[in-house]
Amino acid sequence: MEQTSQQQGYVYDTVALLRSDVVYLTPLRLNEYANKQRVVIPGFGKYPISDRMVYGPYDAVRIWATERFPRIEEHVRFIAKHDPGWGLHEERFLNYTIFPAIREVLHNDDAIFEHPQLCFLRARADESVWISDCTAGGPNGSLRSIAASVGNVTQKLEAILGRHCHGPPKRLTRSFLSVDCAKQ
Repeated sequence: MEQTSQQQGYVYDTVALLRSDVVYLTPLRLNEYANKQRVVIPGFGKYPISDRMVYGPYDAVRIWATERFPRIEEHVRFIAKHDPGWGLHEERFLNYTIFPAIREVLHNDDAIFEHPQLCFLRARADESVWISDCTAGGPNGSLRSIAASVGNVTQKLEAILGRHCHGPPKRLTRSFLSVDCAKQ
């Protein structure tokens, strides 16, 4: 992206880092909630924050995308002192090391914004879909506004896929449910 930007003389205002293994239940609008001083992350899957996607100003998202390895030592020293035992836990790495750098480059203490409606579900190679990603409760769960915006997750998923999912949801862990959406 940087190379193309330089070659074409094009300046990116807003960029996104997205997963390719998901099904979006709600629209993703890059001009929604992001601005020149704020990045947007999901309001679900918070351990203690969500690492599943980001969009916002180029300079901020660039930190998320390219400065992880250079900041590992800084993070490990911080974690050893302030939250021992968590090592390179991804969400804590973002929360304690990458997010402060984003706040600094944007000159904004409130630079990280959790999207109040965005919902996407992880799709697996066996054509199952983890349906509890956006609706899990508790401190590591979702903003309540997300479940309200999605409604019945399985019905919405089936409408998007254009086919029915089969059987009752299967409990993968205490927090995660999966449905089989393979073509029959």
